[in-house]
Amino acid sequence: LFRSTITYYATDNLDKYVMRSVRDNYENYYISGMDKIEQPGNSDVFLVYISNHDSFKTVEVIGDDVVLVKDIRKA
Repeated sequence: LFRSTITYYATDNLDKYVMRSVRDNYENYYISGMDKIEQPGNSDVFLVYISNHDSFKTVEVIGDDVVLVKDIRKA
């Protein structure tokens, strides 16, 4: 039986390590929130929502890896 848990965190409750990892890669972006996905037997996955004056991005953080998942340009 496969189960996963997704928890949303607002900016005042974000994981500090994940925030630092994202800011190291996207220093000119505002972090607006984060989802933590927990799956038994797998590493936790964090989806972090960031933006600046040009775009909205979603980045995935697993361990030390930060990967761009979605990039939407503002009009």
